[in-house]
Amino acid sequence: MEKINGKKNYFLEGSGTTMIETEDNLSSLVHLQSANLELSASMQKVYGGESNSPVFVYQDEKSAKITLKNASMSMDLMASTQGVKSTEGVAVFHDEVLTVGDDGSVNPSKTPIDGTLRVFDNETGNAIAVTGGKVDTALAGKKVMVVYDYKDADSVGVEVLATSIPGYVAINYRSKAIKQKDGRVVRLIVKIAKARCDGSFKIDMEHKNAFAPEATFEIVDPEDGRSMVVVAWQDVTAEEA
Repeated sequence: MEKINGKKNYFLEGSGTTMIETEDNLSSLVHLQSANLELSASMQKVYGGESNSPVFVYQDEKSAKITLKNASMSMDLMASTQGVKSTEGVAVFHDEVLTVGDDGSVNPSKTPIDGTLRVFDNETGNAIAVTGGKVDTALAGKKVMVVYDYKDADSVGVEVLATSIPGYVAINYRSKAIKQKDGRVVRLIVKIAKARCDGSFKIDMEHKNAFAPEATFEIVDPEDGRSMVVVAWQDVTAEEA
C-alpha cells in the first residue's frame, strides 16, 4: 500500500480525544463531544491613484482558535481556563432544618465558616437575625432553616478570583481512527504549541441532559521556531490492526 500523502482525501468521523498541558498539569478530555478549530486572517486594502479598486492587499492579522466541548467534567480543565489550580477541601454550602435551643443556639451539624451562617423562618422564609451564632431566645423550640458555608475535606474544586488570569497551554488533539475505502486506517492529528483560554468556561445544566463543559482557546505564536498549529493525517493501519 502506498504511503499516505497530502493530495488524497480521507474521511473523518467522531470527535476523538484531547490532551491539554499546562506548566504543571495534564488534563485528558476522553469524552470529547466536539472540537472546532478555526483559522482566520484579515486583509488590509490599500487604495491610491484614480482607481476605485485596491492597488495592493496585504495580510495584517492571522489568528486561530479552538473550542472544545467535553461530555464529562474535569476540574483541572476548568482550572486551566481560569488561571488557577484545582484544590481539595474547598468551601461548599449546606442547608438543614433545625430546632432553636433554649439559649437561642441552632447547633449546625457541620462547622460553618465564620460569618456565613444565615437563619430563616422555616414557614415564611423570612430572615432571622443572628448574633454570635445564635438567634433571639424568644424563638426557642421553633423550627428554622439554616444555610451556611463549610470546608468539605472530601471536595475538590476551583476557586476563581477576580484577578485570576489564564496561563498558556499546549493542546494535542487526536481524532477517532477511521478505516478508509482503500483499507488503510487514518486519523487526524492537531498540535497546538501555545494557546490561552479566553477566560470563558461554559456548562449547560439542563434537565435529563449530561453536563457538557465548553472552553475556547486563542492560539498564539510560540515565538520559538515551532509552528502555531500542525494539522496532519496519520496512518495507523498497523497500530489499529
